[in-house]
Amino acid sequence: MQLKGKKVFVTGGTGGIGAVLVPLLRAAGAEVEVHSRRTHGDLAGDISGLRAQLSAAPPDVLVNLAGYNVFAYCEDQDAAALVHLNLVVPMQLSQAVLPAMKRRGSGKIVNIGSMTGLIPLPHLTGYVAAKAGLKAFSDALRREVAGTGVTVAHITPRAVKTAANKGLKALLNEQTGVRYDSAEKVAAIILRAIENDGSDVRIGWPERFFVVMHAIFPSLVDRGLSANRQVGEKILSQAAASQSQSTHHTENLKAMKTQIAAGLLCLSIAVPAYAQVQMPPVAPLQIVQEAAPDAVMLKISDLQARWAEIKYKSTDKDKKIAAMSALEKEAAALVAAAPARAEAKIWEAIILSTEAGFIKGLSALPKVKKAKSLLEQAIETNPEALEGSAYTSLGSLYYQVPGWPVAFGDKEKAEKYLKAALTVNPDGIDPNYFYGDYLMNQSRYTEAVPVLEKALAAPDRAGRTLADEGRRQEIRAALGVAREKIKTAAPKKSYN
Repeated sequence: MQLKGKKVFVTGGTGGIGAVLVPLLRAAGAEVEVHSRRTHGDLAGDISGLRAQLSAAPPDVLVNLAGYNVFAYCEDQDAAALVHLNLVVPMQLSQAVLPAMKRRGSGKIVNIGSMTGLIPLPHLTGYVAAKAGLKAFSDALRREVAGTGVTVAHITPRAVKTAANKGLKALLNEQTGVRYDSAEKVAAIILRAIENDGSDVRIGWPERFFVVMHAIFPSLVDRGLSANRQVGEKILSQAAASQSQSTHHTENLKAMKTQIAAGLLCLSIAVPAYAQVQMPPVAPLQIVQEAAPDAVMLKISDLQARWAEIKYKSTDKDKKIAAMSALEKEAAALVAAAPARAEAKIWEAIILSTEAGFIKGLSALPKVKKAKSLLEQAIETNPEALEGSAYTSLGSLYYQVPGWPVAFGDKEKAEKYLKAALTVNPDGIDPNYFYGDYLMNQSRYTEAVPVLEKALAAPDRAGRTLADEGRRQEIRAALGVAREKIKTAAPKKSYN
């Protein structure tokens, strides 16, 4: 299928594989709409509105990518939630688009499965069942629509380096020798499957061989996976022990309000977080894993408030630089204490970039280079952290920093990252402001005005009053310049 001018709808398009796939689809000429909880509703809840929208205006390609997994004992998993998001939602969205696709005689449904659906692994039972069901659904539907012009593809990745494979899951993968593919590789394979009408694409060797072995000799695979089960049970038992200790610790902290931030931060280091994409209500084990990192966010809230004070209220340049430098040291300490947290890296990078803006000149380059590295790490860890702020900040660096041979500035990369930020947070004040500022930097003033106007109308952020006020002053100033440039460039009327 040639994608130029085709309409593509993607669920799970804001993080992990999706954050890479969406720009690839657009680069191939497709008009891509990404599922947004704000616009279309939460996939974990009532999706009747989204189904009605897709039924009334079906895309040329539907990509069912959204999903999540849980590593836990079977009895501790929310089976209904796992099956709903990973299986029921793709089935219902497919049902929504099928009638119109059949009437026009064309369309493609792409379901993203998992090797665990073909090689069932212990302690992933709910996810395995849902993904196995998705494979069966895809096969059955492909045979059903044969000859109608509608095609169905099922793509089966193995483990991918995304936020879904962090924390305890990453520990399991490491100890059992699981092989990873990058999100970039998997996204490129999905794109090729869409363009080349692939129907059943399986990624990874020797995983494809094990699929065959499981189908022919399941008892042999049972014996082979017994070691994986033992490793998984060991990790889960250790996590349970940590849960018990952390619960006792949390109860003591209620009487120690002045020490709560430090206590929770220690807990966040002791119990690694593992992020989930669009995660529905989870079992007790996952609740403990997700609760501890709030201490990191507590510290980040403090950094955000003080950053805004320094940036927008302080007037003495030397004092601004000194204060921002001290703040950066605190942010660096937070990153060292919680190295797995993308949010901490994002805010160290923002502080470094702001400090570099105060300093200016070549002496600021080491700071922006370090900021770039931190933002790249944050995107690798969790591209959706802080509503895609790593994309926004990295894009702003690429268009504000000089290019080769002085530094790494690159206008094309800037636009790519800024658009990725808007995919994650289309209505946010920062992604719209920085994309509008980028357009002005490129003298694209007519394009910049509606983007900046959207930034100005963006909703207030909780706890960010000073930052929002300061940003809106910058937006108003930019709008004034853009409108003046458009007015000056307009051809003058002739009265002859």
